[in-house]
Amino acid sequence: MYGSSTLSTLFGALGSAPTDLESARAYGRALAKAGLPVLLVNPDTKVPADWRSTKERKDDQAADLRGGVHLATSDTRTLDKYLRRAYAGTAKKGHPAPLAEGTPTNWAVRLRGSGYVVADADTPAEVESLRLFLEQDGLERLSPTVVTPGTLDGAHSGGGHWWFRLPEDLAEGFTTALSLPSTTKVKAPGDDGPGFSLYMGDAYVLVPPSVRDGKSYQLVAPDVDAPPHLRLILSNVLDAAEY
Repeated sequence: MYGSSTLSTLFGALGSAPTDLESARAYGRALAKAGLPVLLVNPDTKVPADWRSTKERKDDQAADLRGGVHLATSDTRTLDKYLRRAYAGTAKKGHPAPLAEGTPTNWAVRLRGSGYVVADADTPAEVESLRLFLEQDGLERLSPTVVTPGTLDGAHSGGGHWWFRLPEDLAEGFTTALSLPSTTKVKAPGDDGPGFSLYMGDAYVLVPPSVRDGKSYQLVAPDVDAPPHLRLILSNVLDAAEY
């Protein structure tokens, strides 16, 4: 295992993405029981998978509930229901086509309610900006928690996701605030590079062992506590939020 945190233990539990109902249920339940809002994602993409029935969509619409990232759930019964439909084997009215046999499932976590924010650096230049920022707290050698597949055209390569645990007060604020940005660009003072993206709130992030373009998201290091300079930025975001 990579480190001793619950998150790194979960992300490192599987060598490859689940391709059947029982293994998918076991992984999804483990994520949900850890309090992570789980989002099913269409295979080989970053697009949320909507396994609601036609009636459920209509009921949600009437209650002003949306799809997309808002389908994320830590309720194991809801997650089981969606997975049963995904692996039903035959198409049913109102549902997407079921997954073909052996198709890897993709997974994401919505950050609101997770207790985490994620720094995303997609290119070597963005990684350098993140390094300069972390250098302020002596963390310039910090490895990404998860390495990401990049893109086939090479525009995004050599990047990853750095998962940062929030202290209790910030975790509560980033769960209850009504108007949060899903991402903000961050740079260290004096950095003339591109900066890096900080994901929070209703942003969602694909997690291991999801697959895109034939390459998987892989855990390579443990998550860590948010350092002081990052906590300061997050406190300022909360100060500007509505509740």
